[in-house]
Amino acid sequence: MIAPRFRVPRSIPLLLIGLLCLVCAQSRAAAASAFEQIRGTVNTLTGSDCAKPMVLSLTKHGRPILGVAITDPDVPIEGKTRIIIVAGQHGNEPHSAFAAAELAVQWSKDDAFADLRQDAIVLIIPAANPDGLAHATRYDSSGADPNRDWNRLSLPETSTIARAIDQWKPHLILDEHEWSQTDGYRFDCVELSGSGANPALISLARHIRAESMPAEFSPVDSQPWRDPSLFHRHFLAEGYLTYLIETSPGESIASKQQLYIQLTVALSRQVIAERDSIDRCSASSGRYTLPAQIAAWRPTPKPVGEKKSFCGEAAVALAAIYCLLLLCGQAKRPSGARVGEGKRMAPRGTCVPATPYGMLPEITYRSQASRRSRRGR
Repeated sequence: MIAPRFRVPRSIPLLLIGLLCLVCAQSRAAAASAFEQIRGTVNTLTGSDCAKPMVLSLTKHGRPILGVAITDPDVPIEGKTRIIIVAGQHGNEPHSAFAAAELAVQWSKDDAFADLRQDAIVLIIPAANPDGLAHATRYDSSGADPNRDWNRLSLPETSTIARAIDQWKPHLILDEHEWSQTDGYRFDCVELSGSGANPALISLARHIRAESMPAEFSPVDSQPWRDPSLFHRHFLAEGYLTYLIETSPGESIASKQQLYIQLTVALSRQVIAERDSIDRCSASSGRYTLPAQIAAWRPTPKPVGEKKSFCGEAAVALAAIYCLLLLCGQAKRPSGARVGEGKRMAPRGTCVPATPYGMLPEITYRSQASRRSRRGR
């Protein structure tokens, strides 16, 4: 038998392995719950008058790539400014995804966004990489970085979003990220690429950024030799007004969320004001085709009862006339035929006395016993 003093040292590795497995299991559960929380937030908008949650596509693991279209349905969609916001490309940057989901709720419900709902239609994609967000990893389920695939479009996540952009022809595209601890950056910035873009669009993009950027953010212009396959560089080269938003890892979740929403709203309002200029030098002037569920968006129906019905009024009038005639006829009937004046009612099976409308048909009453006897029971 092994001496007791050797049992404790031999059990230490087992305890450490068990502790490590527990920590890994808890971290994976927390990471998976991040995507579920975002999906739960999006699902709260189901049935909203101003928001339409939708599934754009599925990942290789079957998770939905969610989108939320928001606008005021009482204002015709034609002629509105079109905006697309993409967040959560990297699963280890969840705060941008949470902020985008919260922005969808505020944009569709708060009175402070009423002017944006009237003047614009926005598509918010809060979790562009659902599998990566579910596992708290930068990559998707195939191990690829979605933000390096926009030139090839070999992933279901990138091809789905690129197809939506090609349909919407947006006036503004926002790519929301956050610096990680390993990046080494500690500032909030709005990056604008200069690679292969129309000079007139670049000049207008700098003007819009300068007019709407909060003081907390810093402007950054990427060099033309930088990787052109990144989301914001690719679509700016395609002719769309596109900005990259990065927030510092040293800030709290609440402050990050406020910064994302504040900058998004400011840029959106400025783009609405500069829409004509954007159409003259960007790809947004092309023919756009919104999805069927967006194109079929109809104004909110008025509550029943606000508009009076002529048929209903006519039915009420006829019923009133009928009751009046009936009362007049009852008044003309002989007083002796009334119940309660000492005259017995006519027995069952006889004809009822004449009414103002003639003789009523004979009604025969039979008891239950007589009915059974007639059936031979």
